[in-house]
Amino acid sequence: MHFMEISRADADRFRDFVAGRQAARLVDLAHWMAATDGPIESMDATVDSLVPLWEWFVQFVDAGCPGVPRDARWAVGEAIGVAPGSEESERAIFAGESIEHYVYLVCAKALPETNWRVYDWHPNKRVIHRNMTGIYLGPSRAFVPIQDIVPRLSASVVDGTPLTRARSRLREVVLLNGGEWLVEATRDELRGPSVLAPLLTKPTVPCGADVRRPPAFNSQTFEVNEPDGEVGGEYILARGSADELDDPRRLRPLPVDRVAAALAELRFEAESGPLEDALRQDDATVLSELGAAVTTSVVSGELRALLLEPAGADSSRWAQIVEGFTQLARALGAALHTDES
Repeated sequence: MHFMEISRADADRFRDFVAGRQAARLVDLAHWMAATDGPIESMDATVDSLVPLWEWFVQFVDAGCPGVPRDARWAVGEAIGVAPGSEESERAIFAGESIEHYVYLVCAKALPETNWRVYDWHPNKRVIHRNMTGIYLGPSRAFVPIQDIVPRLSASVVDGTPLTRARSRLREVVLLNGGEWLVEATRDELRGPSVLAPLLTKPTVPCGADVRRPPAFNSQTFEVNEPDGEVGGEYILARGSADELDDPRRLRPLPVDRVAAALAELRFEAESGPLEDALRQDDATVLSELGAAVTTSVVSGELRALLLEPAGADSSRWAQIVEGFTQLARALGAALHTDES
């Protein structure tokens, strides 16, 4: 199951659960950080504080997430029935949920209209985020899919991905997804007192408490809200065989300038900044007004692959986009892999 398959009523209930656990998860973070001599005094909810936060988190995961229950389950995975991964991965992603709430504080400090919100799908937006809870920066501003971003990053820390383990990685990804609004709002931030240190006076919430248990979805309300005329299927453009897709390090780099030019012709745009900048970021998404989304795979600073998926395109526009990618693959000596391959 995926969030896009649940009803809006269930999605709203999960959003309320996330908002309601905020205090408890921040208390968790404060106690974990203090118990491991982490930089708790630097946690002032500025965007720059995300750098020491992520540096600490990587070390925290490497140490085995001390203090995190051994049977911990991340709420999203539990809610939608994702099969548990390794204990190490589950505990890291569970701990990462507290990072999500700290990122919310960073966004809310910079942009006070920030709130937890269900992703309202419409054409030209990523279908994969439909019905997910994320950080909404306010009217006409970005939606930060934090419950997609942080679990991916947390799992990558466990896997040892070098780019993800870089101390500035969380800050980069948050600003990329927050767009120009968050970049501008945090440009001249002044450092201040810690927002986590005062929470050390509060006890942690027991594991079995209601605030920690995600709501059960009503099986009678499951629905696939596919927009009329939407097409299916995903493609991966890469210089390598299908067998090499599992390890992007084995793929030959793609030229960012040529890829950016081809995407621009298909009316893809980054949410903020030049298209080439987005293509140099791992797990960045660019959107086309024709109704498609492309997500990047970047390793060691090199663009290795592009994931192409529909985001509202009708059959004729999707055919146009796929043809454009086919021509690009041919020009680059790359392959356009399908789900079947």
